[in-house]
Formats: sequence, structure tokens, C-alpha cells
Amino acid sequence: MAIDIGTVKGEEITTNKDGDDNVRLLQVELSNPDDLQTVEHLRQPGDDSGPIEDSRVIVVDLGASYRVAIAFDDGIEPSAAQGEKILYSVELDRGAWVKTAIITLASDGTIIVENDKSTITMTTNGDITLENSSNGIISIAGSGAGAPGLVDINGNLTVAI
Repeated sequence: MAIDIGTVKGEEITTNKDGDDNVRLLQVELSNPDDLQTVEHLRQPGDDSGPIEDSRVIVVDLGASYRVAIAFDDGIEPSAAQGEKILYSVELDRGAWVKTAIITLASDGTIIVENDKSTITMTTNGDITLENSSNGIISIAGSGAGAPGLVDINGNLTVAI
């Protein structure tokens, strides 16, 4: 079994030559710019991530003509503490890939969902904090049986009945 490190140069979702199901096929540059190969991207269960162009990729030979991509490095500096999981999307901004939407699963059980305008923090004691820096709308809706919870709103409140 051979293992190579390459660079992602393109991707598409299409059917593989051996099946009827859609898969993500990557164009990977291996040893030099002339060595461009198509490999299937094998994903973790529950993870549908499109690798970004120019990210590094590990490619493994599984047979005579079957190569798969199994791991990626997008070049963004790691920031997760021990025991944490951080999920994020990226966009190209002035020639560099930057995080745009981030979900942090902290080791203490806190969950933080954020982008450049808003943050939602859910703590292990049940507190939920919504922060909005864009003067946008924060909507809280609920349904179901039981006593209503306490809502503490700092700022303007508009109630539609």
C-alpha cells in the first residue's frame, strides 16, 4: 500500500466509475504539476466537507487502480484546546482562506456557534447567550407543553401578538 502527499487542485461530485452513488472526486497534484490524478475523497461518518483548493491531502492506494484521499490540511493554524472539537467553514479573503462560520464544542460541554456578526453560547448550566453586533434581528420562538422559560433581553424588545 503506497501513501503519497498531494495538493488539491479541483473537485466535483459525480458518480464514480464503479458505482451509481455520488462521490466527491478530487483532482490531486502529487509529485509535480504534470502528475495530476483523480482520487475519491473518503469521508468520516457525519462529515460532508469540501476540501479547499491548494490544501494538502494524504492519498492512499487501495488497489491496482483505486486511490483515495483520507486526510486534509487546509493550512489554517490549529486552535482547538485539548479535548475540544472545532468545526468551521472557510472563504477566500484577499488571497487567504479565513474561517467564516465556527462551531466550538468545548471540553467542559459548552457549545459556541459564531460568525463575524453573531455568537450563540450554550453553557453546561443551561444558560444560552445570544450576541449580535450587526443591529440585526434576534428571534426567539418556542412551542410545546410546559412552563415558559425566563427570557432576559438587553436592548429593544418588539413583541408581535
